[in-house]
Amino acid sequence: MRTRRRVNYLALSVTAALLVGSCFPGGGTGGGNSAGGAGGASASGAQADPRTAFCDNEKADLTGKAEIQGDPNLTGKLTMWSWYNNVPKEIVPEFKKLYPKVDFEFADFNLPDTHTKLVTALNAGSGAPDLALVVDREAPRFWELGLLDLRTCLEPYKELFTESKWNKVVTPDGGVQSVPWDGGSVIMVYRKDVFDRFGIDADSLTTWDAYVDAGKKIVEASDGKVRMLLSNIKQNEGGTQNSLVRDFALLTQQNGGQWFSEDGSVAIDNLQALEALQLLKRFRDEGITLNDLGSAQAEFATLKQGTVATYPVPNWWSFYPKDQAAETKGKWGFIRLPAFKDGGARSSNFGGSSVAITEQADAPEAAWAFLKFWLLRVPGRIKSYEVGSLEETVYKPAAEDEFFKKPDPFFGKGWNQLVAQAGSETPPFTESPEYRNVEIEIEQRLSDFLTGKLDAKALLEQVTQAAKRGS
Repeated sequence: MRTRRRVNYLALSVTAALLVGSCFPGGGTGGGNSAGGAGGASASGAQADPRTAFCDNEKADLTGKAEIQGDPNLTGKLTMWSWYNNVPKEIVPEFKKLYPKVDFEFADFNLPDTHTKLVTALNAGSGAPDLALVVDREAPRFWELGLLDLRTCLEPYKELFTESKWNKVVTPDGGVQSVPWDGGSVIMVYRKDVFDRFGIDADSLTTWDAYVDAGKKIVEASDGKVRMLLSNIKQNEGGTQNSLVRDFALLTQQNGGQWFSEDGSVAIDNLQALEALQLLKRFRDEGITLNDLGSAQAEFATLKQGTVATYPVPNWWSFYPKDQAAETKGKWGFIRLPAFKDGGARSSNFGGSSVAITEQADAPEAAWAFLKFWLLRVPGRIKSYEVGSLEETVYKPAAEDEFFKKPDPFFGKGWNQLVAQAGSETPPFTESPEYRNVEIEIEQRLSDFLTGKLDAKALLEQVTQAAKRGS
């Protein structure tokens, strides 16, 4: 039995700042529910779902490249809810060559509506789709709801995924609620032309201390016209997803800290989180940040003009310069994150999503066949990249495939390898249904913290106490 208190998931507020950031790979959100870390699904005493008895683990393809025989007699009409259906739609034609009697219907919603509608249908016990895309950071909303437990189906594939990604789909009682799709490996993207102009060696930025020194050099040499990074207290709607709360989360994860304990309760008052928060203030105090841009257009202008030298971002962020600053192709470089200390972790995660089968699915066997064809095979992962620019950061057979060693058309040689490396090295980060509530409590105190009216320790203590009062 779970000992966690039941959460009113419909009452949790969800903003585009949290949700849209996980639309794209690389993109998502670091770490995962640590309950699945060491033991995984099979370590739990909970029982496997009998509705997944169709899974034939003896035939599990652990290479991701074996030929699929298909089943011309498998039938079913699969519905899928998602904000990113363009990729699975492109998988369907090849799938139907092997499973001709399985049909599809895709419903396109924006990201917040996908989750809201899914929660409503699952709570109602009717009206849910067969398949649904779920943002990893929102996965805890569904721990107590009607998603099919896929531990029987997925257990053989566990080692094919990075630990931080696998933990995203594991529930506190050891169930596996979805098939991992994409991640959000965080790296440092920089303008090569800006670094060249001001004599900055990207490879020398091995620590945040070195990063701050380089930023001060750029600001001084440019008379303040070029800054090291963006620093927005509030995220601009439709912008580049930049916000201090996002940066606080990914820096905490990089530093080995947590916001939550394994049971989902708030545990943000720790040294690693404190250091991450202080680093964000140091960036501002040292004058190396471009602060609080008021529009998405202003953010996109920095991409085009080179007025911001670096962007510590998840790999799905690559969508923005590709879409909004196509003329900058070839001007970008990328390195691992600077470490908090010499030899420390140089990767994190923010973003990512997974695909669930609901308990209301009329054709769960057909749904599993489709997910296995799409997400547990290298060709499906390659198609995700070709159609949706989803770099491979979580599924090892694809990350190691020669296809993903090719240069990225926009960023050049080494891009896919670096984000895959970051994905494999990302420290775990526990998720919780309380994530958005904690995010709100942090946002409400950021201005006082940045102006010196509230220190980092007091902020973390106040957030913890606010969470206890609301529990």
